[in-house]
Amino acid sequence: MIGKSGMIATAFQRTSLGTVDKSAKTAVHVTGHLLSIDQTTFAVRALHCYSNVAVQRISRNSIKPTAKCHDRKVGVGDSKLSEIQVMQISAIQTSVQFADASNNLKLMSEIVMREAGHGSRLVIFPECFTTGYCFDSKEEALAVAEEMRGPTVQAVCDLAQQAQCGIIFGMLEQRGDQLFNVAVLVGPDGIIGSYRKVHLPFLGVDRFTTHGDRPFEVFEFEGVKIGLLICYDGGFPEASRELALAGADLIALPTNWPRGAEYMSAFSVNSRAMENGVYFAAVNRIGTENGFGFIGQSRIAGPYGETLVHADHANEEILRTEISIEKARQKEITRVPGKHIIDRFADRRPEMYGRITEAHQLPFPGRPQTE
Repeated sequence: MIGKSGMIATAFQRTSLGTVDKSAKTAVHVTGHLLSIDQTTFAVRALHCYSNVAVQRISRNSIKPTAKCHDRKVGVGDSKLSEIQVMQISAIQTSVQFADASNNLKLMSEIVMREAGHGSRLVIFPECFTTGYCFDSKEEALAVAEEMRGPTVQAVCDLAQQAQCGIIFGMLEQRGDQLFNVAVLVGPDGIIGSYRKVHLPFLGVDRFTTHGDRPFEVFEFEGVKIGLLICYDGGFPEASRELALAGADLIALPTNWPRGAEYMSAFSVNSRAMENGVYFAAVNRIGTENGFGFIGQSRIAGPYGETLVHADHANEEILRTEISIEKARQKEITRVPGKHIIDRFADRRPEMYGRITEAHQLPFPGRPQTE
């Protein structure tokens, strides 16, 4: 709540949201710590939900920390997260320069170094972050695509080593004459894993990419088990369930949601998190590209389906939160001891779901019948 003096009230339980005119110079308490703001309009939301995990949302370049940004339990130098059971992550909602890997990598470097300084151990960027998405031909896209161990991935690995953190980002991978839409997870020691997009809409570069040809896989970084999906995959519950059954604590969804996909942020993110008892981080881009506008609306949900933090607009923003490994792995929920206990893994009936895995004969919309 904003008073005439421009001061914002301390954020308490659930949510409180305030905005400050860019001419104001004031201070905000976020879960007990102080931030000074002196540049641009911003919004801060503090939320304590279920496990009292602190979260926040900030506009990029708008906050100068005069103390810790929130009650984080993990700092830059912490390495034994499997013992601490908590990791701070950052989701980067930003624009992308079309077919300009050099400038996109420069922006990534600036953001990653700053977020590592704020204590984040994992920084997540949108789909096709280094390349852009709205290509009009396969040839145009192949001109900026690279092999997995090409210069772009090497540059991000070098950055992860310098910042001593993990990075997830989207790019286009070339393998022979094939083109894949991929998400890559790297750490200080190099490539941890990658994922090729399985579900392809007839949109942008995905009109020309090859369907992902590898099983869903979970990768481990500093004790946290991470599953990767991309954009349209988030609308298929089976994909998230595969990753959850493989042990994922966190599912990261780099995405390029265009106008018309608002429902994905509003409903799918929280549903996938709740169904599987995992953290789900959907990280979208903003801006326009070759006639398509992107909606932002990035969101991170917790294992009970609760929204931890949400960028409810199409502007640049950084979302930070802490994730609890213990909370993600505790699938049994006791609401009333002896009277109300649920476990969405133990209560499954896979023998009743046979049709889900049956092959279908439906044509992929917009694509040749031979695909």
